[in-house]
Amino acid sequence: MQQLRLKINKNIIISNKDVFWKKLIQMKKDGKQFLQVISDFDYTLSTFYKEGTQRNPSCHGILEQCQLFSEDYHKATRALQQEYYPIEIDPTIDPTVKAEKMQEWWSKAHELLIGLGLKRSDIVNAVAQSDIRIRDDSVELINYCRENQIPFLLFSAGLGDVLAEVMRQKCHVPVGREYSVEIVSNKMVFDENDKLVGFEGETINSTNKNMYRRSYANRQRSRDNIILIGDNIGDIHMSDGVMYQNQISVGLLNDKVEERMETYKQTFDLVICNDSDLGFVLELVKYIVEEDNFPSLKEEEDQAEEDYIVVPPSLG
Repeated sequence: MQQLRLKINKNIIISNKDVFWKKLIQMKKDGKQFLQVISDFDYTLSTFYKEGTQRNPSCHGILEQCQLFSEDYHKATRALQQEYYPIEIDPTIDPTVKAEKMQEWWSKAHELLIGLGLKRSDIVNAVAQSDIRIRDDSVELINYCRENQIPFLLFSAGLGDVLAEVMRQKCHVPVGREYSVEIVSNKMVFDENDKLVGFEGETINSTNKNMYRRSYANRQRSRDNIILIGDNIGDIHMSDGVMYQNQISVGLLNDKVEERMETYKQTFDLVICNDSDLGFVLELVKYIVEEDNFPSLKEEEDQAEEDYIVVPPSLG
């Protein structure tokens, strides 16, 4: 078993190194044929900020910020954001209360979209107008998984139709079972005139991602090693319903880092802070997949040894 040697920095925190390494090494031994990736999208594969302190839009936000729609719609969505976002990120609120509030938020947001008379073409145009920023190394991670036939599930509480269009226009990544990239999200229902009239099934919000699609889970039963990536504490439940042997969970802690660090360390195996890239996760997947010597990141001559991490030989 070759060593894994990766450059690390203050924005990458391993919650329990012994547990983390043991999971990773077992995944390496099992190989890529047993691996799947489950990832959130908003503020996970996309960044939290665009420039400075300017927030990046979510899939809902792409429509909410689109200049094609009325100012009344924009005012209403901003009011919802101001009312419910503080509740979403507050770790002290009772989970049952938070779940109820998030359901309220999503329901009201969807009602606004239906009342807007949204059409399919509006989604295409809104994404084209959007300046959404994709997190560095996200597309590389998805494409690496595709090239190695590793299923990549985008599990989002956003809008599935918008997400699919973002993947097409902004990431240039095809979506579908045949491409090893699938979406589980809130899917829109359109009438014969391509006008939005509702949504399929139960609403997926940031607190109830345990509603895993049984058909997808059944197709991936043999892939019982999971890398799970999300930015919200509730994202840890994206793999509920999957019978897995090993899971490495990655939490993107983008905002209010100091206040929420301990909660994230207790929830996720690996915490990536301050809107950093996914290069570390990409290298972990490469380590699992590559059969030859692992192509570790190039060492700079003046880089201190403690700025690297190495899989302990005793665990290999």
